[in-house]
Amino acid sequence: MNSQKLFSAIFAVLVAGALFSARSVQAQAACYGADCSASPIPVSAFDSTIASFKTQFADPLAADMAEASVLAGLGSVPMGSITMDGWTVGLGAIGTVKPESFVNVVVPDVGSYLNVKTVGVGLSPRIYGGMNMGLFFERTPMHRIASRFDVYLSLFDARYTYGGEQKLETLTSGFRPTDQTRVSAYYRGLDVRFHIIEKKKNASPMARWNGLSLGVGVHHTRQDISYYQVNSTIQIAKFDGGQIIWNGNNQATMSTNITQAPVELMTGFQLLYFMNLNMGAGVSINKGSTNFSVNRFGPVFLASDFNKVLGVSASDANLFLNVPGDASVERYTPFARAGITFNIWVVKLDVEAMVAGKTKGAQVGLRVEL
Repeated sequence: MNSQKLFSAIFAVLVAGALFSARSVQAQAACYGADCSASPIPVSAFDSTIASFKTQFADPLAADMAEASVLAGLGSVPMGSITMDGWTVGLGAIGTVKPESFVNVVVPDVGSYLNVKTVGVGLSPRIYGGMNMGLFFERTPMHRIASRFDVYLSLFDARYTYGGEQKLETLTSGFRPTDQTRVSAYYRGLDVRFHIIEKKKNASPMARWNGLSLGVGVHHTRQDISYYQVNSTIQIAKFDGGQIIWNGNNQATMSTNITQAPVELMTGFQLLYFMNLNMGAGVSINKGSTNFSVNRFGPVFLASDFNKVLGVSASDANLFLNVPGDASVERYTPFARAGITFNIWVVKLDVEAMVAGKTKGAQVGLRVEL
């Protein structure tokens, strides 16, 4: 999964239904230009427009993003070896999605923004390593107890930018910037697995049970994303039957800060040596929130004004709107996951599916285990 394209697509969807960059850091809505007195979206409707978008679109979208981020932070490391004997190190990524939905944002005295899309998406790459604590207590009285514990550490910290290059649009309009996405991601995780029932080491690797483990952990995720979209169009159905066109640029910023404490039971089976079937279920105790703002700035006019629609004349009523959204994560998140581990000597390829309510995800990891 290409994280840069994924986040670019997410925020293209996010801002296509709403709102660009602040000309005034204090104003939530404003009109600039000589034609503002005749704007099809009157100044008297600014407050209701902001309130409608926040309650009907922005806050629900923030909640969807928070749910997807929670599931993305749960699988600190793949289930892989349910009861590990040695140590492992690898890298992987989790992608999650809460299915898209469409809402009609109804703004009093203006009209309806039809089929505004909301979707929740999370992405969490990480590097991880783990070991059986019995390695520290070999030939000591503590070995038997220590060997029942596996400890894993996982982390990720990166910043990157995608897009934003100058591109020749037409010979008359010249060069214009393309859409741009900036991402700053931070993740830390500590997990401990206790072997409730050890796997039978003398059983045939062609078909054996890998035991039962109880896992507990503490995971922390911080993520900041900004997205800038150039030249988009919004159409608004007026209550009197007419239509409003709002062209412009969009900018969205999102900040996520979540701490989780998952508790999970895991088990699995080894088949034909080269394949493990793994499954687990548990609940995560969460704390944190997702906050974002979506801004839009550009000319607004009636669709019946053909000169402005065709670009023959320019609208001198430019609307700026800023809509904030926020949502806290659910306190408890039940979840389940199932996966396959392919054993290629000491190399392990882990593929897992995850689910928490309506949110689904997938995890892929490649590691070495000795």
